[in-house]
Amino acid sequence: DESMFMVKGNDSDASVICKTRERFQQRHIFPTVKFGKGSVTVCGCFWTGGSRPLVALEGSVNKDVYVDCLSNDFDPWYQKLNEEHDTFFTFQEDGASCHTGSYTTWWKSHWQIKQFDY
Repeated sequence: DESMFMVKGNDSDASVICKTRERFQQRHIFPTVKFGKGSVTVCGCFWTGGSRPLVALEGSVNKDVYVDCLSNDFDPWYQKLNEEHDTFFTFQEDGASCHTGSYTTWWKSHWQIKQFDY
C-alpha cells in the first residue's frame, strides 16, 4: 500500500481548544504552507516472512504511476517470491481507485497477479 507524508506543514486543519484571551498566543498558532508542501508518497509491500524495499513515488498516485510501480518495483519481487516458495501469493490492496480501475485490473490480470475479488 502507499502512504503520503508531508515534508512541510500538514494537509489538514488543526483545532485548538483554549480560553478566549489565549486565542492568539504563539503556542496556539500553527504555520501553514499554501503551495509546494513537499509531499512524498511511499509504497511498500509485506508478507509474513518479510517485506520488499519501499519505493518513493513522485507526484499524485494515479493509475499510470501505480501500474508503473507495480511493473518496475513490485512484479519482479512478487514473481521471485512465488518462485522461491513454490506458490502463488495473493496480492491484497485497499479499494483506492488507482488499485481497482480498468487499466490496473487489466495489467494485474495480464501478469497473472493473484488477488482477492472486490
